[in-house]
Amino acid sequence: MKISKTFLKQLLFRNKYCRHGKCAEKRCVNLEYFDSEVNLGDTLSPVIYRWMLDRAFIPYNKKIRCTRHLMALASLLGGNVFDAVVWGSDVKSFDAIGALGKRIYIQKLVIRAVRGSITREILRTCGYICPEIYGDPAVLMPLIYTPLKYT
Repeated sequence: MKISKTFLKQLLFRNKYCRHGKCAEKRCVNLEYFDSEVNLGDTLSPVIYRWMLDRAFIPYNKKIRCTRHLMALASLLGGNVFDAVVWGSDVKSFDAIGALGKRIYIQKLVIRAVRGSITREILRTCGYICPEIYGDPAVLMPLIYTPLKYT
């Protein structure tokens, strides 16, 4: 296999930046979501992330062994080059599918769950190990927020 300069650059800097181009916080879990446009899933992502940390008694800013990224509610797969834990994310476009297939040797994804069977098949076709566990973390919202009932 011929190693290109682009491949080496992606390999060396894959965990240095977040999805939005900012430097990733070192030795922390960097939550990845779209903060440039307003939609319900991306707005809920930090809420659910913090709730899960609170339930596990893990401080939000706890230092860990190395830099990590978490992709949860948003359609983020294929859009970036960083190692990540996938928990309920999916693929947004056909361009992302091609990118995932090309990055199998660069980007390490630990996949816990995806939104649906199509995303699972895409990831498996691209060479990733993907369990048959489906769901969107937004289903946890009734546990997190119960609106007041007005009479």
